[in-house]
Amino acid sequence: MDEFLTGIIFSLFLSFLYGVSVGAQMPGLNGWRLNLRESILYDLYWAAGYSIFFLGHGLLLGLVGGLLALKGVTPEKIRGFYFIICFLGYFYFVAKWTLPKNELLYLLFACAATAGLFIIFLIIPPPFLLVVALCISFAFLIISAIYTSLRQKGRVAPGTFEQKEPEGPAQYSRDALPTKARVVVFGIDGLDWRIMDPLIREGRLPTLSRLKKDGVWGRLPTLKPISSPNIWTSIATGVAPEKHGICWWQKIILPGIRPLPGEPTETACPKDSGALRIIRVLHKRGLIKSIPMRTDDRAVKAVWGISSEFGKRTASVGWLFSWPAEKVNGCVISWFAFPFNEISLDFLRRKTSILPHRTYPEDLMDQVEPMIVTQGDLTDEERKNLYLTTARIDPKRKFADKIDLWYLAKDKTFCDISKAILDKERWDLFTVYLEGADISCHAYWTFLSQATNIEKHQAEILSISDSTQFKKDAEHFSKAIPAYYDYLDNQINRLMKAAGEDATFIILSDHGFNLDGTGHFSGEPDGAIIISGPITRKGALELKSISVYDITPTILYALGIPVAEDMDGRVLEEAFSPDFLREFPVRTIKTFGPPEDII
Repeated sequence: MDEFLTGIIFSLFLSFLYGVSVGAQMPGLNGWRLNLRESILYDLYWAAGYSIFFLGHGLLLGLVGGLLALKGVTPEKIRGFYFIICFLGYFYFVAKWTLPKNELLYLLFACAATAGLFIIFLIIPPPFLLVVALCISFAFLIISAIYTSLRQKGRVAPGTFEQKEPEGPAQYSRDALPTKARVVVFGIDGLDWRIMDPLIREGRLPTLSRLKKDGVWGRLPTLKPISSPNIWTSIATGVAPEKHGICWWQKIILPGIRPLPGEPTETACPKDSGALRIIRVLHKRGLIKSIPMRTDDRAVKAVWGISSEFGKRTASVGWLFSWPAEKVNGCVISWFAFPFNEISLDFLRRKTSILPHRTYPEDLMDQVEPMIVTQGDLTDEERKNLYLTTARIDPKRKFADKIDLWYLAKDKTFCDISKAILDKERWDLFTVYLEGADISCHAYWTFLSQATNIEKHQAEILSISDSTQFKKDAEHFSKAIPAYYDYLDNQINRLMKAAGEDATFIILSDHGFNLDGTGHFSGEPDGAIIISGPITRKGALELKSISVYDITPTILYALGIPVAEDMDGRVLEEAFSPDFLREFPVRTIKTFGPPEDII
């Protein structure tokens, strides 16, 4: 019985150590400002969660130890067995970690070293006072490691445990150079040159082909980990995720701690750690809650806010994390203007039709509402044109109709809204985000002729056999991704005509896709960018050494607005014509400061 209980204690202690380490890493990855009390409490929540999660492992370990004791194995050998099993498991997970900040290594080694001492004393029982001293040392080492990690990140001012107060409004002139440029940005999730180039060679995608020939283009390196919240907010702000603070889809609400960005995935903690399972269980039991990230969670100004400050007429449609719609010199249609767009921890869509501030001005929603297209509004002809089945096929079959028409309806809605807004006024800056290409690739990448993954080989094997239905499905769905690109090309052309030929157009994506069938979840597949307009160079010049951080500085420069020195990107000067560069030199200011009065 003693060995059974000792096995449980070993496992629970390991889970406590593991939870503290994971809890310490997640705020570090998310770049969130936590004071000391919140950091310790956050770690303890994770430690408690993993203790519950590993209880079954402890029972199994204790059972094995009890059986060994019945066979006459000495307690010292059994506890040595516990030691080896626990720490092999611990360092197995640690070896898989993605450590985003080196200072977290201090916390990791502090935990591991203290745990080693603790377990040694468990094997050789020490005097009571030594146990007390060890516990005090353990607590001190953990606290000092957390504090050192936060201090090195600049989250805690030297000599104090208190959180730094936010800086006041930045002071700078709001005068823009008279470039007379107008910029229209198409943010297209998942756009990939490895799909576009073959289609252009076939004579398809005439709009994108023309823009590429008449302007500049490039392969846009993505960020790691590949996460839409990180990347699209970096595109819209020009700074890294640890600066803008939007690093996941939702925030986790834990008692005693302000809402924190929650990323319970293998990019934030060890692979196969069970963190997501813990979060889901606690969420379903109502022990923790989640709410979507908001615009006022963003720690820096977005490009549409900056352009508005400089008197530019600005409009934005459907951009990720644009709710609540912020006050601008123009209008904002947030991503929640389209219903059922809130993603919760259990990955269920919830109605957003009752949310306030879905548009700015808020009464603009009355005009937007009639333009919303639902899945049921899509005609059979529209689905056929995109090679989507008009009737559900057997969902048990591997290659069923996998795309969610919700995304097609959302893209169609935001394109129609964009057309109406562009028809109404000549905007200095217009941005729109479309997601359907990404979803189409996730669903049908297997069938794309360029893909060379395992499922593709399986498809070839099956096609040799008498699998008539499979051949029909494969032939049908292999056209889905190119068809969606055709659809987007037509929509871009439609919106370009509404914007006017004097506008400068930027088409870009956050990432591409891997041809090995893993999508964008392994490696770092590049996205795509095209910049074309009257102020750009001509002749299909390829851009080199570019970053998602460069988009906002480049837009600001085109509009005659200075670029902040604290942005992580640069102006893509090579994209502009020599005459434009000569007439309008790049200007900089120290900072635009934090957002002010967003909603």
